[in-house]
Amino acid sequence: MFRLERRVTEQGTTTGEVRSGITSLPPQVAVAERMMEVVRMEWGIENGLHHRRDVTLREDACQLRRGQAPQVLAALNNVVLGIVQRAGHQNLAAAQCAFSYAFDRLLAHRSTG
Repeated sequence: MFRLERRVTEQGTTTGEVRSGITSLPPQVAVAERMMEVVRMEWGIENGLHHRRDVTLREDACQLRRGQAPQVLAALNNVVLGIVQRAGHQNLAAAQCAFSYAFDRLLAHRSTG
């Protein structure tokens, strides 16, 4: 088990958060530095994929509930994220604005990477 305490100061106000977790790592490996690395990787996934899908693509607000529709929507959202990333855009919301009236431009764009 581990406990992570985080303090964030925004506009002069400090808030705290405590998270607990369970790991299968042996004690000699589950040192503080390693656990922070694991937690930061989790936050990277959350910020890089889930947050984009949930907030920018509004996946959580979607009313699809029947059959395979939720899985199909999730797959389509992943395709959108892949296309946008491959086109070299880091900010999904900005890419949505840029290509909202010219979706064919996004598909025609070639990444130089």
